[in-house]
Amino acid sequence: MRRFAMITHFTSLREPENFAYYSFFPLILKFMPLKWIKVLLPYLPSHRILTVINIKSSSGAMTEGCAIMCPLLPEQFFRLEKKVVLGKIIQCCKRAKSLRADIVGLAAFTSIVGDGGEFFADKINMAVTTGNTYTAFLAIDSILRAVNLLGVNIPTARLVVIGATGDIGSICTKILSKEFR
Repeated sequence: MRRFAMITHFTSLREPENFAYYSFFPLILKFMPLKWIKVLLPYLPSHRILTVINIKSSSGAMTEGCAIMCPLLPEQFFRLEKKVVLGKIIQCCKRAKSLRADIVGLAAFTSIVGDGGEFFADKINMAVTTGNTYTAFLAIDSILRAVNLLGVNIPTARLVVIGATGDIGSICTKILSKEFR
């Protein structure tokens, strides 16, 4: 059976659910100023936050996987030294490998650094992909659900994709252009 891992990161210090898997964090959030917590985050280890099992594809193949938290905030991907950020993601990839993942997906800001995963694939000798395809799927699915809820007649409606030349926007444009005018 092939296994996967998806690497994600904290979204905000104001959302306690980001820290649910670090048992000491609720106490720290109460007593430590947020600016100190931001300094602490890069020193935290990566952590498996979710495990999924018994996933069956339409072809009948089975898989399982996990989500791994990279303990950085979105702004830290741009403000910290690139070496520190790359090191944190490599740490997450190594955790994925120790959990027997065959492929690692880089989600959110983890996919922005490291040449679309090539840098990490070379360092850990493992398949790495970005979450762009999944993000595009979620965007397309959300758009179709929204226009359905609004009662829009899709074949006669016009749709504009802002950012249509980017990775995610181009996928959305190619797929949605078959549905919309």
